[in-house]
Amino acid sequence: MVRTSTFVLAVVAALFAPQTRPVRAPQAAFAEPSIAPDGSEIAFVSGGDIWTVPAAGGEARLLISNAANDTHPVYSPDKKQLAFVSTRTGGGDVYVLTFASGDVRRLTFDDGLDQLDGWSRDGKWLYFF
Repeated sequence: MVRTSTFVLAVVAALFAPQTRPVRAPQAAFAEPSIAPDGSEIAFVSGGDIWTVPAAGGEARLLISNAANDTHPVYSPDKKQLAFVSTRTGGGDVYVLTFASGDVRRLTFDDGLDQLDGWSRDGKWLYFF
């Protein structure tokens, strides 16, 4: 009887013992890449922010950071501006960053999520729905 109860206690202890698993380092997630018209750099989304990295490789640089979720970066044809979608004012509106000044301008004022498609060839229009 002593051996049976000892065996049962050992099994129960093994079943309820904390499981140890190797801890993995968090993996960075990179999404929605957009290459500059001249092919020199790539804008991408990671952690709800927009980053850039040289297309040839190198260190990424934080470009747009906000508590909201910024997504879908699209370079203008002349590489002077970057359009993107942000939830900073609610559902998800289209914004444009002007590289020279750093100004961010809101273009749409919808309640729903806007889907950014791209720029016109002359850079005067943005296509979204």
